[in-house]
Amino acid sequence: MRSPFQSLIVGTFASLATVRLILASNLDECLLEEEKPYSFKLSISPASGYDSNIIRLGEGLPLPSGISMQDDGFFEFSSAATFDWKSLDKVFAADQPPAKDQVTVSYEYKGDFYEGISGFDQAVHTWSAKYTHLFDKRWGYRIEAKDALTTIDGHSYSNKVAFAPALMFQAAEYANQIAKELKTELIFTFAKTDNYFPPSLPARNMSADNYSVEVSLTYIPKDYDAAKLKLGFVHYRNEAEGSDYDYDRNRFLVNLETRFSKAPESRWYDLQATIKYFHDFDGYDHPNSHAGFAFSRQDDRNDLQAGLTFDVLKYPDKTTSRFAVNLLYHYLGQDSNVPFYNYPEHVIQAGCTYTFNDLKWQ
Repeated sequence: MRSPFQSLIVGTFASLATVRLILASNLDECLLEEEKPYSFKLSISPASGYDSNIIRLGEGLPLPSGISMQDDGFFEFSSAATFDWKSLDKVFAADQPPAKDQVTVSYEYKGDFYEGISGFDQAVHTWSAKYTHLFDKRWGYRIEAKDALTTIDGHSYSNKVAFAPALMFQAAEYANQIAKELKTELIFTFAKTDNYFPPSLPARNMSADNYSVEVSLTYIPKDYDAAKLKLGFVHYRNEAEGSDYDYDRNRFLVNLETRFSKAPESRWYDLQATIKYFHDFDGYDHPNSHAGFAFSRQDDRNDLQAGLTFDVLKYPDKTTSRFAVNLLYHYLGQDSNVPFYNYPEHVIQAGCTYTFNDLKWQ
């Protein structure tokens, strides 16, 4: 017969063993959850806003016939469905090792609906598929195919099919004192655009073959991995069926995004700021029809987007957003030697995003 003291000791060890089994079981479930290779995510994003120049009318030019305004409020609805597969093979050992192979397939919809102006409601349907392979912790490649169909007032306006292979080089180990990620990408894009609306003149036919090469550098600081900086250069060549749209473009871009804390448990982590800016230099090959075929068109373009997002609700992992509210400002400044293409545009919008991220299986 056990003494009260012996019973206490035995009971204590039995309780500890039970707790250990429970913790081990929970840990195994977490590991299994992390190891699931498949995931499906669905997001919906309603928003409303104001656009100062919907029709992108050149400064000082009269309104086209049948159009009573160039600015208006709008409602926007967008959604995205994404299926993702990651191989369980890891390229190298790390706290969060990347998968050796990854396949992502997605469909995105974005529609803008204007309140007081007709003929400009635009919707874009985008299908994409992407495969990424890592050779080691330095080198990898990505292949992406994309098909974007644009409609105006429900009628097919254009369709663009693009194929983009990319080479990636991760150089963080050479700057491990300052960088968690230091990635360089070289991207080649081959695309074909078909426009379905008949042009008013043959020179204004925008159907074209497009070619581009992009070099970019992405940097994530080692001591503040909640921030990301991207610098890039793109050279773009457009060869159109209409002589107005044969041109070369050089683009310089800067993207910056940051959260206001690097600790996921902090509410400041839930607040994220994003700034995207690019400047284009466009040189056209032929005299432009909107200039009476007297001279060729030359453009400079400034494009700035600034946004704030706050994650109101998150999933248990503390990093994946469930419900977020967002605010966006977009400025486009087009400076052209052809008055028809010389205009500014300001857009401001507010909305929210709900993300369904629960459907995972193995």
